[in-house]
Amino acid sequence: MTVVLYLYNAAFARQGFADEAKLVQDLVWATGMGLVMGALALATGGLLAPVVAHGVYDMLALHYIRRLSSHWPLP
Repeated sequence: MTVVLYLYNAAFARQGFADEAKLVQDLVWATGMGLVMGALALATGGLLAPVVAHGVYDMLALHYIRRLSSHWPLP
């Protein structure tokens, strides 16, 4: 699925709507995280651990983005 999404976004990059180097970086990151989440699912025998890990990652990423953004009020 990651590769399909990458190819879709690469089409936009070739039309000048996105940076192709950034897309390659995103592909590597998404593939690595998919492997980690898959390994976590296999190790625990279920999907709860990867879902929780994904939620924690999203919260931390949102906090990081919010801290960098000058448009959002800081708490």
